[in-house]
Amino acid sequence: MKKFKLLTLFFAAFAALTLTSCLNDDDDNTGLTTEQIQMAYNATRGSHSGKIYYTTGFNKDGKDVKDSAVVSWDVTSDTVMYINNVPSKVLASVIADDDIRAAVETQGPQRIKCYINYINVSPIQWLVNPVSVSFDNLEYNGAKHKVTIAFYANSNYSFGQLITSVTPNIQMMQFIAGALYVDDKINSEGINFLYDTSKVNVSNYRMRYLVLKEIL
Repeated sequence: MKKFKLLTLFFAAFAALTLTSCLNDDDDNTGLTTEQIQMAYNATRGSHSGKIYYTTGFNKDGKDVKDSAVVSWDVTSDTVMYINNVPSKVLASVIADDDIRAAVETQGPQRIKCYINYINVSPIQWLVNPVSVSFDNLEYNGAKHKVTIAFYANSNYSFGQLITSVTPNIQMMQFIAGALYVDDKINSEGINFLYDTSKVNVSNYRMRYLVLKEIL
């Protein structure tokens, strides 16, 4: 089984809780049984609260500057969860275009629907597939636009895990912004792209990651 660690240098302060995936590209990944999915859902279901962590920029030494906001999430079935009261400034943090980012920051909090798929039981892990978030009639540069942030789907690096190394157990997740659409057309500059060395340094890739950590 091919293993890898989540790209969570962003989350280095919680290194002891670093998520590790047992997803693989080999033929032995046959999926979970109905009983295993139910067990994983029972262990993660219900309402949870914590913080969402994001990068706001970089300091003079090229180190990323992080911030967080209090959010909650509800795992309502074995295929759906909702992240509640996500400040728009969190979503704006992944946007590269200064004007669009500033406009999104003025918007109200968002509720993000996510489709989930349990893929492991030891540890319990699930893919996180957020539905695109749209801001209609967003005004910037003297005109109104529809701006949509799209996220990666079925990505090995967009998933959650039940952390059992602490008591009580907690959930951690991360998901990844993949593209920005303006008036239903992709914006080439829109998202801070992975491994974009044209900006401060290679750690810029972290700006597209949003990380959830449950706080009990």
